[in-house]
Amino acid sequence: MQAAVVTAFEKPLEIKQVEIPKPGPTDVLLKMIACGVCHTDLHVARGQWDVKPELPRIPGHEGIGEVVEIGSMVGNHLKKGDIVGIPWLHASCLHCEYCLTGRETLCKQQINSGYSVNGCFSEYALMDGHFAVKLPEDLHVARGQWDVKPELPRIPGHEGIGEIVEIGSMVGNHLKKGDIIGIPWLHASCLHCEYCLTGRETLCKQQINSGYSVNGCFSEYALMDGHFAVKLPEGMDPYTSAPLYCAGVTVYKALKVSQVRPGEWVSIVGVGGLGSVAVKYAVAMGMRVVAVVAPNDKTAVQLSKDMGAEEVYDGPSDQHGKWIQEKVGGVQGSVVTVPIVAAFEQAFQSVKRGGRVVAVALPNGKMTIPIVDCVLGGIEIVGSIVGTRKDLQECLEIAKLHKIECRVQKRKLQDINDIFEDMINYRISGRVVLDFTAK
Repeated sequence: MQAAVVTAFEKPLEIKQVEIPKPGPTDVLLKMIACGVCHTDLHVARGQWDVKPELPRIPGHEGIGEVVEIGSMVGNHLKKGDIVGIPWLHASCLHCEYCLTGRETLCKQQINSGYSVNGCFSEYALMDGHFAVKLPEDLHVARGQWDVKPELPRIPGHEGIGEIVEIGSMVGNHLKKGDIIGIPWLHASCLHCEYCLTGRETLCKQQINSGYSVNGCFSEYALMDGHFAVKLPEGMDPYTSAPLYCAGVTVYKALKVSQVRPGEWVSIVGVGGLGSVAVKYAVAMGMRVVAVVAPNDKTAVQLSKDMGAEEVYDGPSDQHGKWIQEKVGGVQGSVVTVPIVAAFEQAFQSVKRGGRVVAVALPNGKMTIPIVDCVLGGIEIVGSIVGTRKDLQECLEIAKLHKIECRVQKRKLQDINDIFEDMINYRISGRVVLDFTAK
């Protein structure tokens, strides 16, 4: 099969022929349909994180594919032909306190698609059958930009969707050949740590990430931990839904973490690949939205309004906090999706007493806040990282109910290096999805 592989950090991904992965007992094999390109894939390719993925690695954790093979231990919740996604959380231990309490994204042994295991930048990909979520419906990897860098060669990709073509013997019966599932960022986690046992597997210290610690889905076939495979709900378009396995679940979880209630104000700082989806989810969840876009970006202003934002700020970037306070009296929560330190500091200035700033983007550097204001105002600053399998299922169901789709550009696998250049130079509007059916 063809795959986009990280073989060395800070080098272009190689488009090469690799063997179709064989599913283990808990895996399902997906024939990839689409895979979103997440900025995390660039971190993987650059080896920018302290814990780097082993190379070679196939990135990708926003994939959607059809189940073509199912492991013997996956169970009967998946079947061949199902459309499921490959998210960041490939698998977790299923036994730790986090896994047992529905917080598997905190599992210390989690496996992440495209990071600790191969993701879905490939024609086929593996997904843990226990974590596969049906569809109702990656760029940091390639450049090795994080301190923990992926081992090379590595296939990026963690927004993949594919069809299960083979399933490992230990996956169980919740997946079957033909199921359409996605490859998200979380490829797997330990299932045994305190985070996995309490349903917070994205915090698992032993998590495996698609396209980073394992190969992702920038390839025609990809592996996914069967315990972490989430099916794509029937009737959802694989291409517009693929980014939901990373971007969608990430912002949905962040909005939950914000604790903003229906009718209250939330600000979405940055209306790009993440923020644009966040506006849609916030509106669907009954929140009133203030969108913060780049100065004088009239296209982003109109896009934000079209998606349901009631107020849009496009003024000087160092004044949006004051503007929001004057315009709406402050917001109850602020979700920051742009990797600029100053944006986090302005978000702090924008929230009401008792409000929350939710950090989603990953800029280098440290934010400075006035401690007295934080204490006296009861303001909380909290991080939010992707989402659990349960979050992903909820995210997909809401998307189906409210017809939430990502604005996507379909591109071929062979275009991956051009896509990365476009991402670096901010030439992409919405999300890019690799189309493995294109000839």
